[in-house]
Amino acid sequence: RRARLLVTVAWVISAIFSMPIVILYHETPIEGRLQCWIDFSEQWHWQLYMTLVAVTLFVVPALIISACYTVIVSTIWSKSKQLTPDPNRRQSR
Repeated sequence: RRARLLVTVAWVISAIFSMPIVILYHETPIEGRLQCWIDFSEQWHWQLYMTLVAVTLFVVPALIISACYTVIVSTIWSKSKQLTPDPNRRQSR
């Protein structure tokens, strides 16, 4: 049940992130072949679009991965401290 929900959420997010491509790209004939292009009227539109693409495709995933690794490392360190014997504690024989 949970896996099905996660797969559905992943598909919905993918569809949302694909919308700009569907809306902004158009086919343009170049040398007898159709190619997909984005034609922005202003230079700053192109810069804004590329910035959003870079943030969405690189920065956000990098932050998520970094956060996950931080949680993993802190969990391992806390568990290893529990397993390491205290040198000040007396051992019973």
